[in-house]
Amino acid sequence: MMARFYQNGNAIDYPNNTTETIQYGEVVKLGGKIGIALEAIPTGAVGSLGIEGIYQMDSDTGTAFAVGDTLYLDNNGKVTKTAGDTVAGWAAYPKESAGTEAYVKINGAAAVKVEQQDVEQ
Repeated sequence: MMARFYQNGNAIDYPNNTTETIQYGEVVKLGGKIGIALEAIPTGAVGSLGIEGIYQMDSDTGTAFAVGDTLYLDNNGKVTKTAGDTVAGWAAYPKESAGTEAYVKINGAAAVKVEQQDVEQ
């Protein structure tokens, strides 16, 4: 099977099939992941959604985030550590429990701790 390069994958073209304009910066659910509107996308139009990168997002309070924590989008549009059906990404920087915003690496693999193992040569 052959594959051909199509685009770099930082953003995708997204058709707005809703009844309202998607605003710049709005979080859009994409199945179990998210995208961020990189422009206003009127109803019936196609626009760009960012699907990679680190975004500053509203977060729940009362919980601290450590770098690498998996974060989810809650029903209020905020990121949280409480597991849900929509993965927002992972915490790119720590957040204190009183913090109201988090820096989220969207749609990337969660940070993984790798331990060195002895290998015979």
